[in-house]
Parts: sequence; C-alpha cells; structure tokens
Amino acid sequence: MAGASQTVFAFAVPFVVGRVAEFALGTQWGKDLATSTGNAQLASDEGRHLVRRYSGAAAAAAATLAFVMGRLPSERSAAKADRVQMVTYASEILLAAGALLKVGADYLKDRQVMTSKAG
Repeated sequence: MAGASQTVFAFAVPFVVGRVAEFALGTQWGKDLATSTGNAQLASDEGRHLVRRYSGAAAAAAATLAFVMGRLPSERSAAKADRVQMVTYASEILLAAGALLKVGADYLKDRQVMTSKAG
C-alpha cells in the first residue's frame, strides 16, 4: 500500500504545486509580491504559465530525489552492500539531482527569453 500512496503523491503534488503557484501569481497579493521583488513579468499570463510548468516539474524532480534518498540502505546494511549496489544507488541520486538542476536551468532560460520579449 505504501508504494501506491507514494506513486499518487509523486503525481499529485507537482500538479497541485504548479496550480497553486499559478493561482497565487494571479491574485493581487501575488502581483504585488512579484512586482516588489522585481519579477513583475511573472504575474503576466505567460509568466504564470511558465511558473506553473516549472514549479510542477521542480516538485516532481524533488519528489523523485526524496524517493531515491528514502531507498538508501541504512549504515548497517550499507556495510554489507556490494559495490554494484552502491554504484546503482549513487547513479539514481545523481540522475534525480540532475533532473532538478535541468528544470532550474530550463526555467532560467525560458524566463530570460520572456524577459527579453517584454523589454
């Protein structure tokens, strides 16, 4: 049952995070916050869509990383783990962390394009 709940969590949370971020930027409070931080373009329709897409992707990558980190062996069992198993764990962590960095880089690139269109 834990596997099913983790799967639902991994799919639902990114969707919810993205929608909440998009909704928050659509409110007057969100627009004021975006303007006061120098990110007024994020309160536009295009900016809100960008935030929704990338906040959801970042939440998915973070959930994947947390899931992988939760599967790591304890210290006692790590001493018994063979090298192949340890390399497998390390590669899963690096892939999940790389996905998180890729989402961040893509967001910054798309935000720069959006800013250059507006300016």
